[in-house]
Amino acid sequence: MHPYEYLTLVVLHILGAATWIGSLISTLFGSIPHARASGDLTALKHAGKIVVGRLGLAALILQVLTGVRLGTKFGWGVILRFEGPASHLVLSKITLLVVIILIGGHLYHKTLPRLSPEGLRSFAAATWLLLVLSLLIAVAGAGLQTGALL
Repeated sequence: MHPYEYLTLVVLHILGAATWIGSLISTLFGSIPHARASGDLTALKHAGKIVVGRLGLAALILQVLTGVRLGTKFGWGVILRFEGPASHLVLSKITLLVVIILIGGHLYHKTLPRLSPEGLRSFAAATWLLLVLSLLIAVAGAGLQTGALL
């Protein structure tokens, strides 16, 4: 892989992660507290559709596309045979991503349309879970790229 391609992919991968994580933080510290204080869930539902839906999905797609190409640095054959710590980190990232997509999809398709004041606490908890899992992926990625976790 050419160094400029690698650099471009890493930057796009990080931007996708930053967009996704920033969106979750914005929801947790902006939209959810506003909904709790005002009792009006309209703005939260609208923001949630954008964050978990359009923006979140775009960021996650960017993560998948750049991640698949970045995985060639280690070799997908090696990764899929569970050979070495890089393989374990990449497969952990993929597993966490699948869990995030499942939780995010559930929030977007099932929880958000039916969100009520009584369900706000569980929506916030699920959003916190998404943030923690996303941060774990970021730590694994940083450890992989720097070699700190290898």
